[in-house]
This record gives sequence, structure tokens and C-alpha cells, in this order.
Amino acid sequence: MLLEVCRFSVFLIALFATVNGRFTEEEKQLMNQVHSQCISETGTSEDLVTKATTGDFADDDNLKCYVKCIWSTLTVMDDEGNFDVGVLEVMLPADMKDTVMKAMNACTGVGGATPCEKAFAMTKCLYKEAPSDFFLP
Repeated sequence: MLLEVCRFSVFLIALFATVNGRFTEEEKQLMNQVHSQCISETGTSEDLVTKATTGDFADDDNLKCYVKCIWSTLTVMDDEGNFDVGVLEVMLPADMKDTVMKAMNACTGVGGATPCEKAFAMTKCLYKEAPSDFFLP
């Protein structure tokens, strides 16, 4: 359970924080592990992930499932593609809570036909709502 909480917290920080030295080595290592696991599981390319971090979201099934893998591995999303916004609110650091919850609430209605599409749509929406704070491991 503690590992899941740690992973979740790191993901949220990574998703909404700029990279300007705000990550500890442990957080960077965890993000790299989750990234590597999801690249391996989905077969997406590093290039597509890199482009997505700047808002260039390719309509690629492997990339969509990579994003789902990230959310799911870090316990933010269940297997059906449902997000637990309440968990987000409880876990967020105080200085990020308002911005992140505003973005999550704005994106609540986005969806897709599959869990991968739902995760992808949510991620794209979060980028749209908070582009300067967006980061994808």
C-alpha cells in the first residue's frame, strides 16, 4: 500500500510539475521505472511519448495504452478506465491541489470507447487545461 501511495504521489507531481529540479533522485528513478515498464508493455515509441509531453498527441493505439498503463500502474485509474478524483484530491500536495483539481474537474466528462482511449482523452485534456505544468513520464 505504501508503495502505491508513493507511486501515486510521484505521478501527480510529475504530471503537473515543471521539471526545473523539483524531482528527487528517488522520484526520477520511480518515474523511469514506470515509464520503462509501460513502454515495454505497450510497444509505443520513445519518440511518441516525447512528443506527447509537448502536446503533440499522436492518434496511436500504443501511445493511448501507454498513457493508460501509466495511470493504472500508479493506481489512478481502474481496469475499466474510471478515474478516482477523490483519491486525487486527498493525495495532492497543498500547493498543487487547486490547479490540479480545477483541471481534473474540467476534464471529468472526457471519455473514450476503451480504457486506453479514456486515459488518452483525460491526458490530452489535462495538457489543454494546464500546459505549462504538464509532464508525462
